[in-house]
Amino acid sequence: MAVVYGEYAPSSATVNCWAAEFRGDRRSLEDEPQSGRPSEAVCEENCRALKILFCKIVGVSVQLIADTVGIRTGWFR
Repeated sequence: MAVVYGEYAPSSATVNCWAAEFRGDRRSLEDEPQSGRPSEAVCEENCRALKILFCKIVGVSVQLIADTVGIRTGWFR
């Protein structure tokens, strides 16, 4: 793996841990559901702060940023 992935290869300890999980009862590559509130970054307060920040950057519009990252601009209005 180190030859193929270089510095991004998982460590031997990580691979051994994965192997142990699959030798047990694990059957999926998907993450197990976690309890607690999901993290959410989209809220009006964050969007207002980003709009102020982006408006300070000369020549960059909210629409350009939204188009670049593939989001809608409704939160910024």
